[in-house]
Amino acid sequence: MNQQTIICSNCKTPNPAHNLYCQSCGRPLIPASDMTQPSTYPPVDLGYVEPPQPAQSYTPPQPPPPQYYPPAQQTYAPPPQQPYPPPPVQQQYPPMPPTGGAPVDPQQGVQPTYGAPPVYQAAPAGPDFFQKTQAKAGSFVNSMTKETFSVQVDGWSDLVAGEGEKAAEIEQNFVDDFNARGLTYVDLGRVEVSSGLQLRAYQVARHQAGSVAVYANPAGKDLMLGWDLKVAQKVSWKRIGILALAAVIISFLVSLFSGSPFLYFLVQWINGTIGWAFNVAILGLIAGKVMKGDIWYMFIEKPEVAALQELSALAMAVHQSLITSVKKAGLEETSLRVKDTFKSA
Repeated sequence: MNQQTIICSNCKTPNPAHNLYCQSCGRPLIPASDMTQPSTYPPVDLGYVEPPQPAQSYTPPQPPPPQYYPPAQQTYAPPPQQPYPPPPVQQQYPPMPPTGGAPVDPQQGVQPTYGAPPVYQAAPAGPDFFQKTQAKAGSFVNSMTKETFSVQVDGWSDLVAGEGEKAAEIEQNFVDDFNARGLTYVDLGRVEVSSGLQLRAYQVARHQAGSVAVYANPAGKDLMLGWDLKVAQKVSWKRIGILALAAVIISFLVSLFSGSPFLYFLVQWINGTIGWAFNVAILGLIAGKVMKGDIWYMFIEKPEVAALQELSALAMAVHQSLITSVKKAGLEETSLRVKDTFKSA
């Protein structure tokens, strides 16, 4: 063996002579001359660590067994007696009435039999804007075409000095005497109207052609008597429409024969209609006076002749009943200015 190398005894790898460990397996190199002689080199700590010993199971220390100590003897003392507040009074509600019967008396102890619970339904939706507008328009047209207005055509009044306290008696006598006449086509009713200072009562006899309002009210110490005859009238929209149509047609013919351009013709027609409406209204007044003896015949509808005659007879009956009621109250007929003539309705 070469003195410059050392053969590893483990892996047989040649190593330089100055190596202390094999460069291949890492084992310490021992020269051949030192194998039979004790080594003069100090022992080398190769870092060998003994394998760990298996861990022993840990047993936690057990607590000492509990020791029982008997409770000390105590003497029980009851709490002092205290007055308790009275229980709250239960509010008594009346029982609900049974279905189809009267309420049950709670003193009888009868248990009512109730029906099925009520079924609540949602309120129907109110009318929308268009329905409200249509209803208002219909109400306006209906009032304009069917609404009547009253015109006073006759009346009578008198004042009796110092007899104001007999107003209620005279009114009652008038109602009794007038109802005894048996006028089935007349409706008599009491109406109270405030004059601003006091309330005045009227007995109103209503007829389809008009009404007669009778009053017997105190005026201080005096007695105020009288009646007012009113005739029901309404606007004749049909006749007014005929007159308006006539104004439109006349204006159209006049503008058409002028031979103007279309726009000028249209403006002339509209302006001419407004102007001819006044002329046609004058012609309507003249026609009513000539045909019916009434200048308002083409504009206002009045009751028929038969209805006016009944209304005139109603006014005479009211006057006679009022005079009779005054006599029953003890007043002299000579104290009244009796009216025998009536205006034509």
